[in-house]
Amino acid sequence: MRIIHKEGDLLQHKILKEFDFIVHACNCKGNWGAGFARSLKNYFPEAYDTHRRNYECGRNRLTPEHSLGQYEILFQKDQPSIINLFVSYQFGSRKCHRNDIVKHTRESLESFASMLRNTHNFRSVKIVSPKFNAGLFMVPWKETEEIIKEVFDGMDVTWVVYSLY
Repeated sequence: MRIIHKEGDLLQHKILKEFDFIVHACNCKGNWGAGFARSLKNYFPEAYDTHRRNYECGRNRLTPEHSLGQYEILFQKDQPSIINLFVSYQFGSRKCHRNDIVKHTRESLESFASMLRNTHNFRSVKIVSPKFNAGLFMVPWKETEEIIKEVFDGMDVTWVVYSLY
């Protein structure tokens, strides 16, 4: 497991082709209305439509009991799959407490890592993400980065983290 830090816009088409997954944190409201999620919504409208359909059909009936600490995978043709980590039920001033966001981040990453172990066996996996949780969820990036290192320890994962200039 290794983490690489870069600066730039991770949603550049030429950059994305290198990766298997784009990972980000989101709330359980199904709307991708702010932060990096809004950028994903604008860049990948088909993935957002799938996410909304999942939410509206009840497949992801995003209630705290059923979705917090879980993840959703949105497969895309010729693009990396998007991983939504459900870390807070609400957003803004009603978001979960920081300690709960950290707990749900660990749980959702553990579930994602388990899926990778079961489906990718010994294949190398490349993941890209922003410094999720560090923006609107207000969790210092170092805390999230430590969780990533712990959860993916021993796996053949390269995780590239982009920061805007």
